[in-house]
Amino acid sequence: IIWRYEDVGDVFWTRMVLELHKMKFSQQRKVLYQYIPLVRRACIDSTGIGAQMAEEAKEKFGSRVEEVTFSASAKEDLALWQKQCFEDKKVRVPADKKVRNDLHAVKKIVTSAGNTRYDASRDELGHADRIWASALACTPGGMLSQGR
Repeated sequence: IIWRYEDVGDVFWTRMVLELHKMKFSQQRKVLYQYIPLVRRACIDSTGIGAQMAEEAKEKFGSRVEEVTFSASAKEDLALWQKQCFEDKKVRVPADKKVRNDLHAVKKIVTSAGNTRYDASRDELGHADRIWASALACTPGGMLSQGR
């Protein structure tokens, strides 16, 4: 997922949600590289299969690209930031069923050890990829993101 916000005043307006589902990595790279020059910062999920894409984008575009590893603490920060943005009415997302389903799919889970994590179960539509991409994109300064 590539998600692009425009910061208008104090509100993040969704300008693009582009799904690259089942697209070859080489084609995903071409599409992503078209958008990075248009933004101040691109946050890219560098977890698992996203590591190579993020690393190569960082090499090509330098400080414009931020590689984000989806650790438990990073996901918590993203989830809480995104939640706060919604509560403060600072984000506008499309009235799309897949986006709304992803939004409600992310759950706060307390483990048996007492640790908190934010996650969503995987289904045929992904792993709440749209909302994680949205959260990356609306971090301060991050106007574009590519989720896994």
